[in-house]
Amino acid sequence: MKKEQIMVQLKTYPLAVGLVVLAILMGGLGYYLQTALDEAHDTSKDLEDKADTVARNIAAGHDLEANRAQLQADLKTLDAALLDPTEVIENQQYFWNLEATSGIKVSAPNQGLTTALGKNKDDMSTTPFTIGASGSWETVTKYLYQLETGTHLVRVHQFRLSKDEQQGKLGQPNQLAVAMDLEVLGK
Repeated sequence: MKKEQIMVQLKTYPLAVGLVVLAILMGGLGYYLQTALDEAHDTSKDLEDKADTVARNIAAGHDLEANRAQLQADLKTLDAALLDPTEVIENQQYFWNLEATSGIKVSAPNQGLTTALGKNKDDMSTTPFTIGASGSWETVTKYLYQLETGTHLVRVHQFRLSKDEQQGKLGQPNQLAVAMDLEVLGK
């Protein structure tokens, strides 16, 4: 079609052409407004998050002395939970004491060489242990729970569980043998 023919067709239906042009303009305006609203919403959300952070900081700053006292109490609790790697007998006794309360039979809590976690003398260290034990399923799970919730901070690296054939021969059926490699956080 030629340009003149198109103009004649458009002039024939001026109302329809006007409505189509108006619909296109409204669609463009709607798109622009939606984009602007999305940006305004994102900005508003960011400002609300910052205001919440400031409010929490202000609330924490009002009772600075109580917060400092709580931190000092937490540090004392942490210090009490740290193992002294030089006290080998006492460290082994810790695992044997758990034996008495859980009912499991601990055969050998062997302490390895301590590894420093930092360069300063006040930094913490980890002390590895290899522990062998045997008992029923109930005593094994009780022992593991006591290790997890006990005085010292323990991380188990390897846990091996098998049927204890020797205990089964002695008249105690369904006995399990446990071998663990773990680390204890220390001074």
